[in-house]
Amino acid sequence: MLTKLQPQFHFIFNAALILALLGATSAETIDYNRQIQPILADKCYACHGPDPKTRKAGLRLDVEAVAKGELESGEHAIISGVIENSQLVRRIYHDDPDELMPPPDLKKRL
Repeated sequence: MLTKLQPQFHFIFNAALILALLGATSAETIDYNRQIQPILADKCYACHGPDPKTRKAGLRLDVEAVAKGELESGEHAIISGVIENSQLVRRIYHDDPDELMPPPDLKKRL
């Protein structure tokens, strides 16, 4: 699955996502709105953005607090500090095309 990702994007996306999910602090703290949200806007907002008419699974990724909140399923898309339990990460790397996000038919691979 990882071989499908472009190496440079894979590194940048994962570094930013992992640091954000872990709640890491450093000389430059990861800023959700500046560093994470633009990636999600490009790849995820069609189904998980601000428009309630097109939103799926009750997941809204354009608002950090909502993105980290409980989903309709009782799961959490983003869990700070517990990356392996975050549904967002599980779905990005899922082997099942029915579970993979973004869905393969949208041709918006990460």
